[in-house]
Formats: sequence, C-alpha cells, structure tokens
Amino acid sequence: MKVSEIREMKNEELYSEMDRLRRYVFDLRSQAVTEKLQDPSLLTRAKRDIARIFTVMKEHGEQGIAQLERGIAGGQAAGAELDRPYHLALLAEAYMLTKNPRKAAAALREALEQVEGMPSFFYEAELWRLQGHLKWTAESDWAAAGECFERAMHVANAQQARSLELRAATSMARLLREQGGSEKFAEILAPLYHSFADAAETPDLRDARLQLEALEGATGHANRPAVQQVSNSEGRIA
Repeated sequence: MKVSEIREMKNEELYSEMDRLRRYVFDLRSQAVTEKLQDPSLLTRAKRDIARIFTVMKEHGEQGIAQLERGIAGGQAAGAELDRPYHLALLAEAYMLTKNPRKAAAALREALEQVEGMPSFFYEAELWRLQGHLKWTAESDWAAAGECFERAMHVANAQQARSLELRAATSMARLLREQGGSEKFAEILAPLYHSFADAAETPDLRDARLQLEALEGATGHANRPAVQQVSNSEGRIA
C-alpha cells in the first residue's frame, strides 16, 4: 500500500484498515509458528503498511492522535506487544508536535521500559532521541538532552542503523550549536553526513545539510539565518 493512497483515507477508514491488517498479521504469525507460512515477506509488508498508517494518523493532529491511541490499545488487545514501542514513539512524537509534553513523556517512558527488556529493538535509538528533544524543549535540561542524544547515537551505531545515527547526530549538533559548541558540532555531524555522499537527499540528510550550512554561516557568513528547531516536511521532530 502506497503512502499516497493511505493519505487519501479518512480517519475511520485508516482505523478499519489497520484493524484488518492487525488480524492479518496475527494470522500470518500463527502460520509462521506452525511453519505453514510459505512467503515470510507477506508478514513484513503487512507490518510496513501498519507503520505507514500510524505515520499518516500522526499527521492528522488531534483527530489523528485519538486514532493512534485507539490503534495502540487495539494492538495491545490483539497481543501485538513487539511493535508497541515503535507505535508509542509515533504517538509521543505526535504529542510533542501538538505541544503536549506530559503525554509525550508518558508514552516515551512506557516505550523505553518495554525496550529495556528486549535484546535489541530497531527503533530504540529514535526513542532516546525523542527523549532528548523532550528534555531539551519541555524541561530546558540541556545536559540530560545531550546524554539522551549521545545514547541514541551509541545505540544506532551498535545496531549499524546509519540513518538513525545521522538523525541523532543532527539533534546533538543542533543542541551543541545552541550552546556555542561549533567545533564539536562539525566533528560529530560532518563525517556522518558525508558518508551518505552517494545517496539521494532524504529529509534526514536535508536536516543534516541545513545544520552544516548553519555552522558555515555562524563561522563566516553572518547573513545566513540560523536554523531553528522545527518539524521537517514529513511532520517529524527534526
């Protein structure tokens, strides 16, 4: 299912489709347990479609958040606990974008507690990055924010999740630039950014490039405006 097709759905249609996919995933997992699943990619594609629906719901503001909450509750009832931290991360980000730090903190706390009991979780680095943004923007605790960003970078590096590592490094770089740490900023971000030299520009790469350009402006081009902390074109906390 394409994201463009999902974006054309109304909130109730999104929830109905997600509910259908959840039942489908449950059935596929049952087949996998009994070794009757002939095409494992069906499970991967279904989970990807669920993630896309959650992402679009996040873009729908208050109504979308209500559907996200409903969808997460439905997933818990269906026993889809393995995916819950990822969906909680999307919910926390939606809360942050709609200026509800208390609920964002609760969602992240639950997600991190659940991840702590797992040997590895693909989105753990992003959970720590979002936690850092919350510490920074909601609590003005820059030290705690830096620790969270560093942990996000460490986790992503250990998991060889280069895109998540770049995302965390961009957040750390922005924090250091706000504190006047220009040299550290370049040392952290530039090598990671240039390691994607042959890749097409994604929203994460664009965020990193803008931060590097802002550094150039701070060190020699005063006319260039500073980059502010905003959500990017995908509605993600940048």
